[in-house]
Amino acid sequence: MEESVKKNKQTILEGTISCKKFFEALYKDLEYFSFIITVVANMDYATYIARSVLEDKEPIYKNPNELVADEPGKMIKTLRKYRQEHLEMFFCRVIDNFQNYLVDVITEILKVKPHILSSKEPTISMEQILNKGSIEELLQEIIESKVNSLSYKGFKTINEWCNKKGIPLEVSDKLDTMVEFIALRNIIVHNRTIIDKKFISTVKRTDLKIGEKFKITTNYFFEAIKVINQVVSSTDKKILENFNLEKYTIQLDNFAILTLPF
Repeated sequence: MEESVKKNKQTILEGTISCKKFFEALYKDLEYFSFIITVVANMDYATYIARSVLEDKEPIYKNPNELVADEPGKMIKTLRKYRQEHLEMFFCRVIDNFQNYLVDVITEILKVKPHILSSKEPTISMEQILNKGSIEELLQEIIESKVNSLSYKGFKTINEWCNKKGIPLEVSDKLDTMVEFIALRNIIVHNRTIIDKKFISTVKRTDLKIGEKFKITTNYFFEAIKVINQVVSSTDKKILENFNLEKYTIQLDNFAILTLPF
């Protein structure tokens, strides 16, 4: 990804179409995340102002933020009660978005460098060859088949395959962290966030116990976004340097910029 340019709370980037789709999806998720919190806080504040007016009292708190900090209302308390569930849903959205980026960008690369798929083992049948009307159709099917098979494998396997094929995934110092994020997403979806043996063996953390619920904090959530953004940004920059992929303008603003690695 090309060097960013910041103007009036906006960040202008250049990246692959896969990167563009990743950040556009991330921005929508973060915007909605912020929207929920803002609406909840404003509903409490509206109730507070209405009560102050009807009881002929001068409001002590001048804006929703002051009320949330000192005297949170019923709506904020309810949101905090379900903090874990709220963060789980958005955490999964972020991880799924990242995994979609990997699949998309690998597909982009294979379309311009199909020889990467070359192998001593046969990957297509005679039936596939005969059923396709052109080499292009056959190649597209091979690419889709390979990418789909990779998407169902663990992140370490994908990382190893990409390294072997010369596709740069910039995760060397963040590999264990990324593995944990994806493993966490899996137990959220498949085990109600309850830590199991597979999770422990995958992340190899000694501070977690089987049978307990993994607690996601707000700081953990935003750190995950920051790390993933760093991986996507660094990876996309390397990919553009190594492969002749079309560049797209990526424009981000406001909330999304808070989680970008620059």
